[in-house]
Amino acid sequence: MDKTELFLQTLDEKEMKAYIIASSFLGTSFQLEKSDAFLQWLKKQNGQKPPSVVTSRETALPSIVPSIVPSIVPSINNTT
Repeated sequence: MDKTELFLQTLDEKEMKAYIIASSFLGTSFQLEKSDAFLQWLKKQNGQKPPSVVTSRETALPSIVPSIVPSIVPSINNTT
C-alpha cells in the first residue's frame, strides 16, 4: 500500500468529501501528493513538525476546498 492510500484511510467523512470534490473539479491538475494536508500528514508520519504558517498561494489553495464543501455537498447528495 502506498502513502497516498494510507493518507486517504486517515480522512474523516468531511475530509473525504473535500478530496472527492477537489479531485473531480480539478481533474488531472489535482495532485494529492502536493496538497497541504498530505504534506502535513507525511511530515507527521516522518516525525517532523508540520509548518504552522502558509507561505504561498499554492499551499493555501487546498485549505480553501473544505470551506466550500458544505455549500456543494448537499447539491451532490440530492442528485441521487
